[in-house]
Amino acid sequence: MRQADFLFLPNNDIFAYQIRYMVNKVHVLLFSCITILFASCSGGTQEPPSHAEVDSIVNARVNALQIEMQSKNDSIINDMAKKRADSILTTIKAQNTPATPQTVK
Repeated sequence: MRQADFLFLPNNDIFAYQIRYMVNKVHVLLFSCITILFASCSGGTQEPPSHAEVDSIVNARVNALQIEMQSKNDSIINDMAKKRADSILTTIKAQNTPATPQTVK
């Protein structure tokens, strides 16, 4: 009799099923653990950025934001200056036009 033959004897059907079920559970658990292990290790080791790298990234971002905000402010100031100039020109034109004489009938 071979070593695994006792599992297939007619009076051991339930026992054999339980053994196969436990082996399958162990295989699934082992496969899950290996998958999690590979997934967690696949990223490799990355060194955190140095202070100089962080400073250069932050400075670049700050400069970009300053340029963006400066251009917005310039456009707002230009719009206000145009409105002010238009109102001054309108006032000057109104003062330079002669008053129309009113005729009484």
